[in-house]
Amino acid sequence: MTVLLTDGVPEPTPLFRAIAAATSADQGSIGIGSAAVTPSELPRSLAEAQQALQVERQSMSPHGGRRFEDLGLYRILDPARGRPELDDFVMEWLGPLLSYDRKKNADLVTTLTHYLDCGGNYDDAAQSLTIHYCADAREFK
Repeated sequence: MTVLLTDGVPEPTPLFRAIAAATSADQGSIGIGSAAVTPSELPRSLAEAQQALQVERQSMSPHGGRRFEDLGLYRILDPARGRPELDDFVMEWLGPLLSYDRKKNADLVTTLTHYLDCGGNYDDAAQSLTIHYCADAREFK
């Protein structure tokens, strides 16, 4: 593992491309924590980066980067934090959706996250996902 300190919070894709070009490797994953303003905040930022890295590695396209700030629902649904009751709850309510995503190489959990982030508004969710409303409505059924 390599830890990189930057000025600000970089965008994942350009950072991944720069690292891939510098190392001549097109495969790998990076996790980016939120900004640490003081040295005492570095452990938190590192833990966030590790969580983002874990989510990226388990995603359908694991070669790239992900910021902690972009994790959405995954920010609170972190099984690495050792809360088995949360794992049980997630599996009870989201297990079938997570399983479907894994089996079908789909991303319905992200779709659901956008839908909930948009207050249940189909139009806003579709726009945030840059998909047509009709396709979005079919995904929710």
